Amino acid sequence: MDSEVDSEVVVVAPRDVDAGFRLAGAATVVPEPGPDGEMEDGMDGEVGADAVNRAVETAVRLPGDGRAVVLVHHDAWTRLPVAARDAWAERTDVLVVGLPPDAPAVDTEPHDQLQRLLGRAVGYEISFVPEGDHP
Repeated sequence: MDSEVDSEVVVVAPRDVDAGFRLAGAATVVPEPGPDGEMEDGMDGEVGADAVNRAVETAVRLPGDGRAVVLVHHDAWTRLPVAARDAWAERTDVLVVGLPPDAPAVDTEPHDQLQRLLGRAVGYEISFVPEGDHP
C-alpha cells in the first residue's frame, strides 16, 4: 500500500486485527516480514522491530501532506525499541501514537494518557480540574 489514502487516520496493526480498523474507516498498514521472507528478530511466526518500523514509515507517508494521525497497535508498538518509540512520538509533522494495551497498566491513569495525547496534538499542556473543584 504505497499510494495516498483518503483517511487521515492510519493504523499500523497486525493482520489478525487490521480488518476491524478498516471497518471503522481507518486506512491500515500491516507489518510484513523482510524482503527475504524470513521472520525477524528470531521471533516465532511474528515480525520484528524492523518490519514495524517500515510499516510506521509507510503509514506516515500515506495521507500525502502530513495531516495524518498514525495509531500503532500495542502489539506492534511494543516490538519497537524505546528509542524508536520516543523518536516516532516526538514527530511534529505527524502525530504518531502507540495505542495502549487492552487493559491499561496499573500505574497509568486513562486521563493521564488523554492529557498527554491532547497536549501533543495542540502543542501545549492541558490541565484537568478534578470534579467539584472550580478555579
